[in-house]
Amino acid sequence: MSYKLTSCCRGCNFAVTEKTGSEKQLQVGCELGRIKKFKELGTEVILDESENGKFFTIERFCTCYRPDEWIETLSNEEKKDLVKTVREEISIRMGVIIIFNCDHTEEELKRTIRCFSKQTISPRYVVVVNSKVEYNELAHSLLTESFPDKEKTNVHLVQCTDKDLEDFLKIDEAFKHFLNGFYYVVNSGTEHSSDFIEKFDSYVNDDLSQVVMVKPNDGVGGLLMQASLHKMLKGSRAKMDEETEELDNENVTQRVLNMGIKNGGVDLIKDWSEII
Repeated sequence: MSYKLTSCCRGCNFAVTEKTGSEKQLQVGCELGRIKKFKELGTEVILDESENGKFFTIERFCTCYRPDEWIETLSNEEKKDLVKTVREEISIRMGVIIIFNCDHTEEELKRTIRCFSKQTISPRYVVVVNSKVEYNELAHSLLTESFPDKEKTNVHLVQCTDKDLEDFLKIDEAFKHFLNGFYYVVNSGTEHSSDFIEKFDSYVNDDLSQVVMVKPNDGVGGLLMQASLHKMLKGSRAKMDEETEELDNENVTQRVLNMGIKNGGVDLIKDWSEII
């Protein structure tokens, strides 16, 4: 049995309506421009009739649906610009995982931490997975100095005692520090422009693109995934396949790809060339 996920604009503060001759409401648009955008993407949008009038139903989940009760929870400052407020609420929450292996240098680690400290949208958390115990103090100092505001960014240092541990399993070691949203993995030495997270945020929230994973392009480097999906698939650790009753040694990206093929969700798996 399959279920369709839909959203109805009835009761949403951003629904643009007109009164008809019968004094009922007729929705003609969306203050955020989302009805137009959904239609451009080929999403099914239909005008449904109810006792209160006609409102759009969208065959997707809309993250910007806000009823009257929502406004009552806002501060006076937030109420001044509801469009700005809701946009800030749906902004991407992304954590950054930095792999610092034995072949990486101190300068490479500094460059990567520095680049993410300058993002226009701050990472929700930054985790350095360190394979060189002698660099623990340095890594910790770099993190606390670069991200002093804990309200914006949490920082963590994970000491990897097994220097030969596969990088995908190092992500599993760091997973206990992950928060809801996406996590992004980079190797030390990787640098991005200051609007890297902002561009991904716009891809999801302005372009309304759907993504559960972006494939890595350098080992684990470049892997982006929903933390909830990683948890559901139990990361990259070996596990027993319930269907075949055989040991599954695939890494988490292979498991996501197989799941997408099996359930028809391959279009939710992207390459970075499609995004930035």
